[in-house]
Amino acid sequence: MIVATLVVPPLGVALAFMARWEKVGKAVTAVLASIWFAVLVADVSPVDGSAVHRQGP
Repeated sequence: MIVATLVVPPLGVALAFMARWEKVGKAVTAVLASIWFAVLVADVSPVDGSAVHRQGP
């Protein structure tokens, strides 16, 4: 379940709510997965609409 939360955050949240966890654990999982999902989306989505080309080291 933790791997699903890291790889596909919405799936991880759904699995957390299906698990027999306390409300606090479910809430913490939902908040952390939401933040992680926002980071993943922000990293992939270009701000100005142009393609992002990253140069290696």
